[in-house]
Amino acid sequence: QLGEKLLSILKICQTMNSERDLEALLDLIAREATRLMEADRASIFLLDREKNEMWSKVALGSEEIIRLDAGSGIAGTVSTTGQTINVEDAHQDRRFYAGIDAHTGYRTRSLLAVPLRNFAGQIFGAFEVLNKKVGAFSHEDEEILKALAAHAAIAIETAQMIKELKNHRD
Repeated sequence: QLGEKLLSILKICQTMNSERDLEALLDLIAREATRLMEADRASIFLLDREKNEMWSKVALGSEEIIRLDAGSGIAGTVSTTGQTINVEDAHQDRRFYAGIDAHTGYRTRSLLAVPLRNFAGQIFGAFEVLNKKVGAFSHEDEEILKALAAHAAIAIETAQMIKELKNHRD
């Protein structure tokens, strides 16, 4: 089981590192994390320090951009503290921001979130997987998501730099 997951992470990393378009990359990461973690959904929240907010284009099954205050919700807590947060019942956790569920009509139950760190080690976002299909997210799941997040962060930062270079050139 763990060997299969490690092989799967390696394959995902190869695919991530070959994708240079940020939107396509975020979608790819969320889709693969959902499958790997046996979850219902994945979301990647990126920090916009200038606006002091977090935004996510990626909540699989949703096309709209979600924006929230940088310090709010579990994603905000992970982005400010650098902690891994694993909750069995999100609605029972005071850090959980239920507004997104209310807005989207989705019901978050279990949630696992880890920080995304750039090359310099600074946190620039949070990576969440939602609703484990069977049971709750385990300690092993935490380690797997941390490993995936480390590689995802590098691919995201590379894609962001390429996008900035293209915008600057144009």
